[in-house]
Amino acid sequence: MLPYKEAQACHFDELVDKGVIKLPKSQKTGSVIDEDSVVAKLLEKILPALKEMVQTTVAEAVKNTLRVGEDRSKSKDEEEYEDEDEDNEDLYWTPPHIPTPPPIETLGKQALDKIGGLLKLTKPSWSCDEQRLAMEAVLELKKDVMAIMCTGSGKSILMIIPLLLEKNKVTISILPLKSLLSDYRWKLDEQGVPYEVFHSQKSPKLTGHCNLVLVTINQARSQRWRQELAELNERIPVVRTVFDEGHYAITDNDWRRVLDMVHDLRQFPMQMVILSATIPPKSEAFTKEAFGLSCDTIVVRMCTS
Repeated sequence: MLPYKEAQACHFDELVDKGVIKLPKSQKTGSVIDEDSVVAKLLEKILPALKEMVQTTVAEAVKNTLRVGEDRSKSKDEEEYEDEDEDNEDLYWTPPHIPTPPPIETLGKQALDKIGGLLKLTKPSWSCDEQRLAMEAVLELKKDVMAIMCTGSGKSILMIIPLLLEKNKVTISILPLKSLLSDYRWKLDEQGVPYEVFHSQKSPKLTGHCNLVLVTINQARSQRWRQELAELNERIPVVRTVFDEGHYAITDNDWRRVLDMVHDLRQFPMQMVILSATIPPKSEAFTKEAFGLSCDTIVVRMCTS
């Protein structure tokens, strides 16, 4: 077998003999090869075709780029619409796997009809504009709500009416006093509204047979409650928690440990509704922070003492 260099030279001579490679007339096989001359000849043949291929490729790439740019361009209106959606993405909360509620006008009319049936009124009306605004905000299920309304203005209706309109959705009512629990039970029994009460010893299971669950703040801080609520939410979505007399969380939290750090009452995404008649304007921010309310919470306030 010939060494590599000699074999390479023989192969080159063979290509010359067959006419594949044409040497200058002054150069014969077996003589010293002018490699620069050979390379120049090859480039002379290759470069024109290579140049044409590169130009065609570049032209196609530019054309495709322009086409993609046209597809991705948007009108001014579309850009503004998208910007609005991005700005509002974190402002509106819709519970997971819950159908979007009807328009707010429809919700208000439906709620008023239910109030008429509940109170046996032929021509029901809102007790005040604040009651209507608060009711619509609660039913929309988009934002947290804090309703500061006078006693007798219909705050409890904000908790009861959603139960009559929403099927397969659970509302939790957390009450800071045992006496308040007794008052609600009496009122709901009088109105024929079904509910269940949670107590870690007396009634430790949440059945989900009623879409309203009453629980005291003491019971709501127990581990058994957290477990039962999580299991209930797996079966039926728990969409809101209503905390009545919300001012207790900022007036009694120093000596009632169960009213401290109440923000963890919302153990998974749901709407929080805080009701009170005595939260002054200067305490709104502190109340929001105590309950962990969202920054865009809807605050409905009446002139209260």
